[in-house]
Amino acid sequence: QLNPVSHSIFIFHDESGIYGHGDWVLTGLLWINENQIQELSTELKLLRLKEGCEGKIHFKKFQKSFKGDYGYKPRVARDWFNLWVRKWSKKTWFNAVAVNRTHPVYDHRRYAQPFHSYNRFVAIALKSGLSWFFKGYSKLSLSIYSDGKSRRPDGLIPDGITSDNFEEYIFNRLYRDAESYHGPKIHLNNSVQCILSPHKGCYNHYQEILQLTDLLLGSISEAIAPKSSKETKIWFAKNIARMMKDIRLPPWEQEYGLHRKFSISYFPNDSNKFYNNGPIGVLKQDDFIQSKLP
Repeated sequence: QLNPVSHSIFIFHDESGIYGHGDWVLTGLLWINENQIQELSTELKLLRLKEGCEGKIHFKKFQKSFKGDYGYKPRVARDWFNLWVRKWSKKTWFNAVAVNRTHPVYDHRRYAQPFHSYNRFVAIALKSGLSWFFKGYSKLSLSIYSDGKSRRPDGLIPDGITSDNFEEYIFNRLYRDAESYHGPKIHLNNSVQCILSPHKGCYNHYQEILQLTDLLLGSISEAIAPKSSKETKIWFAKNIARMMKDIRLPPWEQEYGLHRKFSISYFPNDSNKFYNNGPIGVLKQDDFIQSKLP
């Protein structure tokens, strides 16, 4: 639906990797209409119920196999992934920014603290999503929910220099960026909300969708730079890799039909710019099998 006067969008944010060390670090954003949150969360919960799963779905901690008594979390995640591909990838938006910290032109000196780079690339991902996904919209009302990391300790007064001012930085940066790019006018309903999901329990709508965000972003991270030999993680990496490759085709040639619905940006190239045709390392594996849509 193009050109609404106002539209309420909720954004769920997660991160994969650590800016203080390592090679690739990814920021991921899942965008969804406010009036669809309960429907998506309910469908995720029903798939949990099928497996009797009450624990947190966390890509990093997946077991090796989908089979057996200990494979129930990867099985739930596989059901979630297939649900997203089949239905929600077309009703929501997802974009990720993949930063290669080992690239020769990546300027480590620019970021005195790891949270400086973290915050900057979250803001870039938000701006990129707004300009690419919502170009035809006149005004958006936004609510942002971020996976609460321990690196943002409660009670610490953030100064943005030695301590993290993530929520304030994103709030101010979004308004500033919205004045200088060709996208919708925005209104932030409140400050960025950083929320935690317990290891076990009844998850609210936001916690459930944040776990889906973690699943999608972890799959993309593994697809770009495969590290795991686990059957489960390889399955997710290969399946999302097909989608990552598909969105590089002209819209009329795409199998999934996710033009302006799914986007991956890489940084930096040799010219210190963002680019779209970055590595998909899992596709280089000889055992990759092109399968049909789930």
